[in-house]
Amino acid sequence: DASRRDFTINGMFFDPLEKKVIEYVGGRKDLEKKIIRTIGDPQKRFSEDYLRMLRAIRFSTQLNFAIAPKTSQAVTKHASKIKKISDERIAAELEAILTNPNRAAGTELLINS
Repeated sequence: DASRRDFTINGMFFDPLEKKVIEYVGGRKDLEKKIIRTIGDPQKRFSEDYLRMLRAIRFSTQLNFAIAPKTSQAVTKHASKIKKISDERIAAELEAILTNPNRAAGTELLINS
């Protein structure tokens, strides 16, 4: 279900029979504009799983995409809640951010969040 996913770019589906992309949440537009945006209310989306905040930073780092303003504001607002996530899950996301060639941008996002 697209509406339950984290980010619009992850809410697209591919129909292999029709060979076309199906999207309901604006993912194609955000992909073209290189934007990481939550599906629906970012406050609600992050409260469902606080690891999504680090995923936003990782996707931004890996894809060299900007984080949408409301999504970024929600990351900053909920940053202290990341401690509710297991160390292993946090470590995996941080490793992906810090081993990426674009890690300077990722580090800056982490610091500013």
